Amino acid sequence: MAKVLINKYFKNKSIFTLEYKNKSTENEYKSSIKELKFIQMRYAPFFTLFFYLWLFLIDFALATPEQLKYAQPFHLTMVFILLTPFIASFFKSLHKIIYFALLLSPICSTIGNIFLLKIGMIIFLPDIYLIIIWVFIMPGFYFYQSFIRNIIIIIITAISYLSFDILSIYHLELHIIYILISFVIGMFASYYMEFTNRINFESNNLLAKQQDEIKIAHKQIKDSIEYASLIQRALIPLKGTMNPYFKDHFVTWIPKDKVGGDIWLFNDLRHKDECLLFLIDCTGHGVPGALVTMIVKAVEREITTMIRVDKDMDISPAWIMRYFNRAIKQLLRQETKDSLSNAGWDGGIIYYNKRTQILKFAGAETPLFYIDENKEFKTIKGNRYSVGYKKCSADYEYKETIINVKEGMKFYCTTDGYLDQNGGEKDFPFGKKRFTNIIKKYHTKPMKELQDIFTKEMMNYEAMVADNDRNDDMTLIAFEIDKN
Repeated sequence: MAKVLINKYFKNKSIFTLEYKNKSTENEYKSSIKELKFIQMRYAPFFTLFFYLWLFLIDFALATPEQLKYAQPFHLTMVFILLTPFIASFFKSLHKIIYFALLLSPICSTIGNIFLLKIGMIIFLPDIYLIIIWVFIMPGFYFYQSFIRNIIIIIITAISYLSFDILSIYHLELHIIYILISFVIGMFASYYMEFTNRINFESNNLLAKQQDEIKIAHKQIKDSIEYASLIQRALIPLKGTMNPYFKDHFVTWIPKDKVGGDIWLFNDLRHKDECLLFLIDCTGHGVPGALVTMIVKAVEREITTMIRVDKDMDISPAWIMRYFNRAIKQLLRQETKDSLSNAGWDGGIIYYNKRTQILKFAGAETPLFYIDENKEFKTIKGNRYSVGYKKCSADYEYKETIINVKEGMKFYCTTDGYLDQNGGEKDFPFGKKRFTNIIKKYHTKPMKELQDIFTKEMMNYEAMVADNDRNDDMTLIAFEIDKN
């Protein structure tokens, strides 16, 4: 994996250095890693200082008074050198001396080692070379810098041996061995850190690119859904459309998402006294449900056109529902064996003739509730059969109910999103019983006030469960019969 990355991104593939083939990428990398290396150069020598102070304290236990007297200046010098890059990093004007101090620390350590050997403190030799290693590994110095540093140390050691003849051959060899160990460890550690930093840089770039792509895709999807919502809302009847037909009414239409599978439609027909009201709950919600509502709207327009053309047609919600069933199955090719489209809808269709005071209702898995002229609550059950779907027969005969309405009668119809919404103390569905109890208790209220009561009751019920999500789209329609 590493070899593939090196061949793909870097122009120099030796262990001595890595550099991006793309110059702008190389500059971007150096800019991104600059802060990390600066932090390393600030804190690496500072933490190394604590290790060195530990060695300093050992002097008091292991060194003789004479050795301690001569070793103190060396130790104090090393403490100062190790503190310099940490202090200088807080002053912008002193930043340039950080590298000088980091380079000076191993040189000073080498000279100090020679001095300590001269006074017989050989025991500190391995420990002090650990300082050399960590001071250069942690700041992220790269190979050629480590190489120069080690060459300088070797030269100083050799000159000291030749000039002062203070080291035996054994001590010189030991000295060189520690230098080489420091060199090898520092070289590979620095190379590994550099390569790791570049891999992290690549990963971060890839992640940033993917995040940008996700943001773009999210914006495109969001914009598309927002526009789709505008289109779907344009299909919903305008406010006040039902005013000429009913004494009072309200419609609550709440999609679960920006778009939904619930839709309600209203059309006047051949004269101003008769109308059709559709309450449709299509398969699913969100975008899939919204697509099915487009089909519903197309079929509804076809049906209302047929009715307006045929002046003598006996309008039957049951026949309309059967027509819908066949049309959807045909449009979605559900009759074929290999069809994967299993969409349809539940809902109710209401025909109302204000002049004759006749109301006809047909429902698909959807009931119609009403308060009659004697203020009694009644329910008209819908067919236990949906519209569309592969399992539904194209020849199914839906039933309809005819009611002779009178002034003051109130009718209510809702999709299952309201009834099936979870909440309450036990996180159960709202249910038909709670719904009908609201009607029985508050049916004397004006429609606007009753609408607010339905909304408030649902919100309170949902709020009983923490982080409760809306299950489905909700649509609720209620109207009151006016006098003839």
